[in-house]
Amino acid sequence: MTILKFKSLIRRLGRLVLLLLLGYPYVIVVLPLSVWLGTYVVSGWLEPGQVRGWSWSELTYGIGFTAGVAMLIVLSLVYLAAASYVGWKGHADVYRRGSWAAIGRPWLHAVITREDLVERIDALAKTHGLVGPVMRIEPQCEPPRRYFYESVRRATDLALDFDYCVYAPKAALLPPRETLFRFDTRNRRFEAFLNDENGSPTALIGVHPCDIHAIRMLDEAFEQDHRDEHYCGRRERLLIVGMDCGEPCTPGVFCHETKTHFATDGFDVMLYPLRSDGEATNGQPRADAFGVVYGSDVGCEWLAADDSAAVRSPTVEDERRFERYLIKKNTAFPRRLTQAWNDIPTTLAGSYDSLVWDATAQRCYSCGSCNLVCPTCYCFDIQDQNDLPPQSGHRERVWDGCMLRDFAVVAGGHNFRSDRAQRLRHRIFRKAAWIKKRTGLSGCVGCARCDRACTAHISIVEILNQLADEHEDGKRAPESLAAATAGV
Repeated sequence: MTILKFKSLIRRLGRLVLLLLLGYPYVIVVLPLSVWLGTYVVSGWLEPGQVRGWSWSELTYGIGFTAGVAMLIVLSLVYLAAASYVGWKGHADVYRRGSWAAIGRPWLHAVITREDLVERIDALAKTHGLVGPVMRIEPQCEPPRRYFYESVRRATDLALDFDYCVYAPKAALLPPRETLFRFDTRNRRFEAFLNDENGSPTALIGVHPCDIHAIRMLDEAFEQDHRDEHYCGRRERLLIVGMDCGEPCTPGVFCHETKTHFATDGFDVMLYPLRSDGEATNGQPRADAFGVVYGSDVGCEWLAADDSAAVRSPTVEDERRFERYLIKKNTAFPRRLTQAWNDIPTTLAGSYDSLVWDATAQRCYSCGSCNLVCPTCYCFDIQDQNDLPPQSGHRERVWDGCMLRDFAVVAGGHNFRSDRAQRLRHRIFRKAAWIKKRTGLSGCVGCARCDRACTAHISIVEILNQLADEHEDGKRAPESLAAATAGV
């Protein structure tokens, strides 16, 4: 593991020098010139004196000039060698200034084959419970399969080439229903189910970048102010193995516009599928190897345990495949929103009384399907359940949803959002504005699960685009009115 980290550090430094010289070639002249000018200035401050017939100022000036010339020669040779190497490899566009920043280029730490990855996951199953994507045949669907995050016992049960899962993996951290405590008045017994530090750890395998961003948002929500021990206890015992997607996992996603199609943190290991020419049995492109980026020491210790031969340092060909993958991904996601995601809160601020809410809500059934599948919905209700006889029972936490009719009912029976349009507006405001204001993270990750789950075919993208059009029309209206009344 130490050798892998050392090689990774050397490789990073090499890439940094290469990118610096090819992206900013004037450094070749600026650095030597700076050294020469610096010594020239210093030589003017030195006291009179001689060393073997040379004054201190002449000696300093000579050393600075010689060092500047030597640096110029060395940097020029390195630049020529780097330019020749990149040109020979045919990937000069990758090293252009800003190209890596534009595609969010991560550093590739290692490469692992599919077979070795399966073995490492099986080894992980000895100490962790495994949760990951599992394929279920659904003949009524097109294509006739669906994927769900489920508990498995072995790696071969996982569908590593899945496209998207119907539900988000948040249930591993926030179960749909969990018992908080039990009571028994007959025995005067009270048992609270708090964070069990010795509880069984869980490994969440195959998490797409958008869902990793969602988990980061949930972390922020449950750790703010009053720490939720139940959630945080599971989070501390969770190992996340991400699976990057090089193209939209399904039509309708807009994660590219919410900037959640790349994950730079929030995971222990991120896997980048390096595709082969073959096809998997489910019709998805099959990866014969995976690029590995470590996000934590825990992830590195698992995958590269005891300097395991399962992972190897990336070769030049691996790097080229990885770069081609990232460049292709950067252009694979189409634009669906007509307005930049960061501008949407401003649009919403002026759209509180828009007719779009009432017009769209006419189709809403208030079923809460959108809340159920959303990876960033974290509202819950607290319910007491009595046994029979009622001297004992338990208190539990269950998922709740802001689109349900009774969500905003308070004591006395008053409902603050009894109208469907009010509930719809509240949900959109939370996802696109309020959560970002509170946590600093996007409340929507662009997975479009809500669009696919809605039986009324209500789309958050269509709502936001309609509001953006209204906003633009509203800004143009005063100008048109001024032009029409000019000269009156």
